[in-house]
Amino acid sequence: MEEFDTERELEFWSLAAEHFSRKEPPRFTDIARWVDLIYRAPVHFVYKKTGEDTLQLTRFHTLDGNIERLLEQQNREPNEALVQKFEEKLEHIEDVIRWDDQFLSPGISSHSVGNCEHIPLYKNKNPWGIYCVGPQVKSPNHLKAKLPIVARILSNWMVERDSGQTSENGVYGAGVRQFTRREGLGTLDIERVAGLMLSYLANIKSAALGAIVELKSDEIQFLARYNVDSSLSHWFRSVVSDGDTLDEIKAKYENQSPVSADLHIAETVFKELNTEYRRAILFLGLSGPSGMNRSTESRIFGMLEELLGHRHQKLEITNKLLETYYTMLRTVEKRSEQTCHHTPRMVALAKHFGTLFGLEEEEQQQLQLTARLHDIGYIVTEQLAQQMTMETELEHPLIGGIIIDPLPLHEDVKEGVKTHHEWIDGTGTPAGLQGEEIPWTGKIIGLLEFVNEFIEAHQSDERRTGEEWTETLARKIIERAENQFDMLLVPTATELVRSLGWDACCNLGSDERE
Repeated sequence: MEEFDTERELEFWSLAAEHFSRKEPPRFTDIARWVDLIYRAPVHFVYKKTGEDTLQLTRFHTLDGNIERLLEQQNREPNEALVQKFEEKLEHIEDVIRWDDQFLSPGISSHSVGNCEHIPLYKNKNPWGIYCVGPQVKSPNHLKAKLPIVARILSNWMVERDSGQTSENGVYGAGVRQFTRREGLGTLDIERVAGLMLSYLANIKSAALGAIVELKSDEIQFLARYNVDSSLSHWFRSVVSDGDTLDEIKAKYENQSPVSADLHIAETVFKELNTEYRRAILFLGLSGPSGMNRSTESRIFGMLEELLGHRHQKLEITNKLLETYYTMLRTVEKRSEQTCHHTPRMVALAKHFGTLFGLEEEEQQQLQLTARLHDIGYIVTEQLAQQMTMETELEHPLIGGIIIDPLPLHEDVKEGVKTHHEWIDGTGTPAGLQGEEIPWTGKIIGLLEFVNEFIEAHQSDERRTGEEWTETLARKIIERAENQFDMLLVPTATELVRSLGWDACCNLGSDERE
């Protein structure tokens, strides 16, 4: 191994001092980068002692750029086959290994990825676990005398992180919410309030079903529903138009009622809610006598009208707010040449994917908006960096979800932002959701994020042809089916990258106007 030079050693100890100056221990990714200043190794992993004879894998971090460096040090020309073989080893590292007394001191131990250097970790002078780095690396000779100091530092950080891990999610969420409240990101969910009032009206007035429907020139939108099925939704969208008077809507309903006779509707009520903006209709199908006095009913109707007016104003300011958030995010992304086209490329990928997958127009719009907002949490993570210790991949989806939660956006968009780092097998973040627990927007954006990050990592690498990079990306997507990605999405994703070609994939998003 290349000797650990003076400049890097100074960086190593100064970075340790920087981490110790903070109240919270560094994140594991930061710890791995710190240790890697010594080793320049592909993989860092930690085992925690769970019994007298067993160690459980608790942390794992891969530094892809070091794989080819390792192969070159072994005098082996890096190629796709060798890199793939090595990556397969990394993916099959043992979850549980047996304790061995050799782990009580720094040294070399055998693992499924090859021989690795291990550093013992202690808690209150008792063995806590081991920090492993490798494969086929070792400490520079002049640093071996200082490894006990490194071990003590790592022990402090890893034990402190582990002791806070069980409550970290809750603490982190509370910290983020406190921050967002302090910064004025409170919430008034108008749709939920309207839904509550509709439900109250339906119960007091003995209604079997009801809805608050907004009439627009280009579409019919349900703001609240009570016991409404798809047949009534379809009737409103296919029969009613914005230009119809209330009497015309009533007449259409009487001539072509979509409601089943089994509901025994005695009377149908259509009431126009007067707002300064778009028209809205309150619909109730009464099955019995009303138990509400006119004063209460009038007050609820008046409140609904004010809410709908406020909703329209909120929509206008939401659009302006999202544009501002997006500008803030793009400023962060443009700091790095690698990520300077990240979000525009995500939106472009979402557009192509939605077309190939056959999404409806409304679903396409939701997916593209999710792509546009998926990393919006990064506008806050830097401000929270000193307070929180969770990994970045957990931070930004959680924060992003909280930022946009008060806004009148489709629930699939909000959930997609929060869940785009969840994995099908349940090993993702932040909630460990699996399978159908992950919304469709989160599944697709997570897959497109993988595609995007692969493009960013290799777009300037000319050691392979564009066709070779395209096939490598397609293979990696397929390999992760039913583990990271939903198998139903994989064929469309591979078709997308192959149909576009490598050069077009790299150019996606680069034409965004300032």
